[in-house]
Order: sequence, then C-alpha cells, then structure tokens
Amino acid sequence: MNRVHILEALGITLWQARASHAYYQAWPLRLDWQKPLYGAACLVILPALAADPESERVLQGMLSVLKFEPQLAVLKLDFDTRDVLKQPANIEALKQQLASFQPQRLLCMGQDLAQALLNTHKELDALRQQEWSLGYGLLCHFTYDPPTLVRCVEHKPKAYRDLCLVKSLISTI
Repeated sequence: MNRVHILEALGITLWQARASHAYYQAWPLRLDWQKPLYGAACLVILPALAADPESERVLQGMLSVLKFEPQLAVLKLDFDTRDVLKQPANIEALKQQLASFQPQRLLCMGQDLAQALLNTHKELDALRQQEWSLGYGLLCHFTYDPPTLVRCVEHKPKAYRDLCLVKSLISTI
C-alpha cells in the first residue's frame, strides 16, 4: 500500500504536483499534476523530501490533523528550495503559479521555503502562528517540515498548533 492509498483511507485526497529542477531556469515551475489543485481550501507546500519512511509517516500524521473536506491539496516540490529560490525571479514565478491555483490558504513547510517566500533571514519560530500575505491574493502560514520534526521532536507540539490554527481558519470560511 503506497502513501496515496494510506491518505485516501484516512479520508484525505492527495493532489500532487511536481516541479522539475531541470526546468527551473527557463520556467521554475513546470508543473505536471495528477489531480487539479485549483480552489483547494488549503494547499500544503512541501520542500523536496528525502526518501525517508519516518518523514513520510510524520507527513501523514500532519495531514490527518488537517482532515477537513476533501479540499486539502499537497504540492510537493522536487527541487532543492535553497538553490532554486535564491533567484528573485524564481520566487515570483512560484508565487504567481501558486496564485493561479486560487487556494484559500497556503501552508508552507520548512524554514528554507519560508525564508525564500518572505525574503527574510528570520528563523521559522518567528514566522509561525501568523498569517502572511505573499501578494497575488495568497494568504500563507508556515510550519516545520517533516524531516525537521523527525530530528527535533520538541517542535512537534508547535507544528500541531500551527496545523490547528490553519484548520480553524479554513473552518471559518
């Protein structure tokens, strides 16, 4: 049973898209999606994850907290965000592509992605538990990525609070 089957068994529809590192210079987000991402209540943005079963398990647990509606979409970037998003043009292209999906909220996971999208060097702890506008009508929240939660279990309660905040904001829409 693969990850998609497990998530669907939990009642979570996983919509995936992949952004190819090979195309980032010409078009940073040449996306190839299996299911549409448009109009999701919450679009979760994940950085590239190593093939680590423990991180996958943590991700499944995080997504189960957000279990509301079938309106949860997951966009998994398969490029190294630290390299690709150093270019301001790539960051703007990412924001424009995300805006084209018209999500109600974004939940971005990982410090590198948060720092790139906000053009800051602040630590993730200073960026959490707040609503950020990325322009283009995008409202975004930030939390830890699964590999960080595997390495630093003390961040799990913080990530849970982040997920509960996003869930409560989606529920009020």
